[in-house]
Amino acid sequence: MDGSKRTLFLLASLCVFLAALGVSSVRLAVRYSENLRKAQSVFQSLRSAASRAVLQSGPSDETWRSLARETYRLDDSVLLVVLHAPGAGILHMVPGSAPYLAGSPQTASVPLELYYPPQTVSRLSAVVGSSASAPVTLELLYTLVRQRDVYEAARIGLVTAAAWTALSLLIVTVAGLRRAAPAVGAFDPPRPADTAASPGIVGPGFLDEDFLLPAIPLEPESPTDPAPTEAPTARPEAHPTGTAASPKGLYSPESGLGWSEYLPERLGAELSRAASFEQDLVLLELSHEGISRDSASFRVIIRILLEFFSFRDLAFEQGSTGLAVILPNIDSEHALRMAEEYLKKVTTILREENSSQDYLKIHLGISSRSGRLVDAQRVITEARAALARAREEGDSRIIAFKADPNKYRSFVASRS
Repeated sequence: MDGSKRTLFLLASLCVFLAALGVSSVRLAVRYSENLRKAQSVFQSLRSAASRAVLQSGPSDETWRSLARETYRLDDSVLLVVLHAPGAGILHMVPGSAPYLAGSPQTASVPLELYYPPQTVSRLSAVVGSSASAPVTLELLYTLVRQRDVYEAARIGLVTAAAWTALSLLIVTVAGLRRAAPAVGAFDPPRPADTAASPGIVGPGFLDEDFLLPAIPLEPESPTDPAPTEAPTARPEAHPTGTAASPKGLYSPESGLGWSEYLPERLGAELSRAASFEQDLVLLELSHEGISRDSASFRVIIRILLEFFSFRDLAFEQGSTGLAVILPNIDSEHALRMAEEYLKKVTTILREENSSQDYLKIHLGISSRSGRLVDAQRVITEARAALARAREEGDSRIIAFKADPNKYRSFVASRS
């Protein structure tokens, strides 16, 4: 390919990629406008129903509350529906956990202080009536751009760019073969060197069967689910001496990690932050029952854990035989791979440094936010249920709790 053709090819490539970017941007803008109109339509429907309810029977009208729950359950772009009044506070809210609300729903001040990304979430508000001489206000948080909207908008652009890239590689390959053609006789068979230039592509690696995600039920507290209390690591109040130890300072002197009492509060804060930015989050629970905390094996477990997961302030003790780590902005599959690599490295080191079987005493349970508006206790319960399953099965030393976001939304709506 000479200089002029190369220049034309580069200009054509630039035009194709700019066109792909432009098409994706236009599609995303159209989707944004559609979602904005849908948000206004949903809000007007809720507003009309709330106005009638407040006028006829008051803010506690069950018909309006059922409509709010049903709207939240059916439309996953609805993040929050709340009815509030000065003096009375929050009259009704879906979902009840309210991760976007600053502070507790029982003590929240009016007007409400909500945390959400304003670039992708619309906040709609209107007065729908009065109760006890105080104005009653309806507020709605509605997502205008979700991850799937970005994917759908970018899909055509990505396909176009990928097709042009493949065509470019084909053109370059053909041009290279044409330049090399005179060196080969007209009737010469293909030489081995010609085929050796295209080495075999190694297939992607897959996790071992022991580490596949099991179908753990949504509700670990139901009779058919593994009880989280079966795992000794599920009791943060336990202490090696059998007596309760109150936290002193940020970190436990025994392990160098955070105290177990700090886990729920920190996990709740991280879940709120992840929900605000539509990010995922993982909680990893580790059991080392049978490995004392004054042993060399335990020191290896702690050292490799801090090397792998970096953030010391997100790692906590869990009772006398367990640990927990919060992993922000990663999903369960990524966490599963990290946990597998962590376990392999710990196993290798323990085998090299001593002849004991301590590496067989390590089990891990994983739970993730998975796009849900979920509280800290729920994630802790799921991680401990997964850990209990890992301990029971024996062979599968790492188990991840696989949650269904749609089923969980229905569950939350039914409880509101």
